[in-house]
Amino acid sequence: MKSIPVDVHMNLTHVWVSLDGVEITRHERVWGSARTVTDKDHVATAARLRAVFQAPRTVGTVVTDTEMVRDLADYDTAFGVDFYPITTFTREGIAS
Repeated sequence: MKSIPVDVHMNLTHVWVSLDGVEITRHERVWGSARTVTDKDHVATAARLRAVFQAPRTVGTVVTDTEMVRDLADYDTAFGVDFYPITTFTREGIAS
């Protein structure tokens, strides 16, 4: 999986993350050691996405913005489709 570089900032009251200079999240800072802070909205979203990912799909399933979509190139490979034949075009016509 490709990692995306983000910038993490903090002050005495908040922690926030920016991507390409745009703030993408901000949370109240929690002081203490060996603590894990989890946003309830993040947990709910992760559970929903996990359920969609793990659910079996049938032919004709409508794809929504939360579902994973297979790259069409995978089907080309599976069925042996080659859109890039080795052919050279010259002024005289097609040379093989």
